[in-house]
Amino acid sequence: MQGLITEGRTLAETMEIAQDVARRPIESCIEHGDPLPPALRPIRAEGDEARIAVTVTP
Repeated sequence: MQGLITEGRTLAETMEIAQDVARRPIESCIEHGDPLPPALRPIRAEGDEARIAVTVTP
């Protein structure tokens, strides 16, 4: 998810927020029957798990 930026009080909170924000577009595509972005097409609606790389900077 290029351009995704989140902030939190702790690293754990920030990661939780990032996961939630990254999940929403995927869930929306599946819910509305829209195609997933090309980088996420291997993910299927049957509950596959997506792993998205995250860069953490202080």
